[in-house]
Amino acid sequence: MEQTRTIASFTYDGGNCRRYGFAILRNYDGHDFKVTLVDSNGDRVAGGYSVAVSTSIFNAGTYYWEVENKTTTGSTYGGITYEVRSGG
Repeated sequence: MEQTRTIASFTYDGGNCRRYGFAILRNYDGHDFKVTLVDSNGDRVAGGYSVAVSTSIFNAGTYYWEVENKTTTGSTYGGITYEVRSGG
């Protein structure tokens, strides 16, 4: 029953190194979520291990925050509250 959904995206213009982050603040149904940052080719840039990712981006392009539900019990996707961050 593993599912992956794109939750948010951003475009980096290649200026000074920028910090980006995504964190699941609340997991309403107790599912096993993993957050991954991927580029426009679908290649993993950061994350894929836990419910929060913070990383620096150096290459210009469009990036996507994906949340994967690793729960295999057949339950529905579930709800989350999340925060997206960016900074210099």
